[in-house]
Amino acid sequence: MRTIGLLLTALSASIMGLPVVLPEVVTQVAGYVALAGAVMTGVSQAAVTNEGT
Repeated sequence: MRTIGLLLTALSASIMGLPVVLPEVVTQVAGYVALAGAVMTGVSQAAVTNEGT
């Protein structure tokens, strides 16, 4: 799940960083996908149990 979150965040960052003008909807969806990817990555990192301690 962490990898999927990182992939979504990277994909949306690359879309938002394109030097061409994209429709407003595409940029807005890329922002939402970036947020979802960041939340997914954060939740998956917080849910990792440390079995060594």
